[in-house]
Amino acid sequence: MLGMSVLMAARGLGAFVGPLLAGKWAGGSLSRMRIGILFGFFFAGAGYLALSASTNILVACGALVLAHSGGSMLWVFSSTLLQIQTEDRFRGRVFSAEFAFSVITMSASSYTAGLLIDRGLTARLVAACTGFIVLIPALLWAWVLRTWPREVKQAAGSPTVSR
Repeated sequence: MLGMSVLMAARGLGAFVGPLLAGKWAGGSLSRMRIGILFGFFFAGAGYLALSASTNILVACGALVLAHSGGSMLWVFSSTLLQIQTEDRFRGRVFSAEFAFSVITMSASSYTAGLLIDRGLTARLVAACTGFIVLIPALLWAWVLRTWPREVKQAAGSPTVSR
């Protein structure tokens, strides 16, 4: 029970620290938030891959801090970008849908992980598979970023616009 509690605390620490550090780095730049989403995917995937190879509780905690720092960076940056780009009259519906899909995804992944472990797969293998699966949207997001228009300066003294 103590081990599980320590691992859950590591998840919480990552979820707390990730957006704080990433937000300071992004500084309100939309293009940096988009890049931060990419980093978030890679941190989450790398964290779960590191968890699958961890040899002690300290390494496992570090892996979970990394993974959940990435996951919370994703959520904060994507929600911020969505809020900025959604018209006021649709915002409530858009955020309700986003939250619903998020809860459904988390529930399905937790259920699947538990089912796989109950069926005999090791927790290490499930963690490794989770890490690899998270890298799929990371690669897709990297491809999207390559096609995204870059920031452009409008006129001298006017704010920078990001698309």
